[in-house]
Amino acid sequence: MTRAEKVARAQQLRSEGLKLREIGEEMGYSISAVNAWLCDPDRSAEVARKDSYRGTCEECGARTDGSNGAPNAPSQCADCHRTRNAERNKRLVEMWNAGEPTSHIAKKLEMDERAVLSWVNFRRERHGTDLQLRRLGGDADDRDARHRQIIEWRSEGLTNADIAERLGTTKESVSTMFAYCRRLGLDVPPAPFLRRGNPRKATAEQLEQLWAEGLTTAQIADFCGYACPGSVCSVVAELRRRGRNFPARRPGRRAVAA
Repeated sequence: MTRAEKVARAQQLRSEGLKLREIGEEMGYSISAVNAWLCDPDRSAEVARKDSYRGTCEECGARTDGSNGAPNAPSQCADCHRTRNAERNKRLVEMWNAGEPTSHIAKKLEMDERAVLSWVNFRRERHGTDLQLRRLGGDADDRDARHRQIIEWRSEGLTNADIAERLGTTKESVSTMFAYCRRLGLDVPPAPFLRRGNPRKATAEQLEQLWAEGLTTAQIADFCGYACPGSVCSVVAELRRRGRNFPARRPGRRAVAA
């Protein structure tokens, strides 16, 4: 049923003396919908109301969209907005490929840093835009030195949190650095299993020996410094996938000799 047919039906029922609630029950619609059909059958009042919410484009003087209310009317019309976005996108690509830091790009374009990174990832992955991988701060020599340093620390068994504390940055930034190194083809050691700050270092062979000796997962966690017995089970499962021999037994119980 089209809107014109609904209006005609509502007007017919109204002429028969039915109330708005009764018309709504008869047609299966709300009272507000019925009232809109009767009071504004051709939507002229609705169009006029939305037109009154429109703003004026700062660029060309055209009327802007007012569907979200007068306080939320945009300052640019759709055509100028698309033109501005195209120009901004072009500048962002140029500055990004020129190696400018994300903070500088965000400041120049009046954007948030996260918005810049999201835009770059979106353009690279969805649209195939030729954008260089994110550059780390400093010149090429500084970046190479930082790459060598964090890889050396990872080889010593430091976690991302340990490395972030030494560099005065966040774990997420360290993770980004390692991802960048892998894209460059550098050999990045895997992350250590043990908790941050624990002085003991346990190899896969040592864990396999402790497991074979019948220690419970709680005892292994306490001895090696894992967060909890569940962490031991996760490590054992990963080592099994890598081909290590960890006989199946109930976690938390000592193995019984045959």
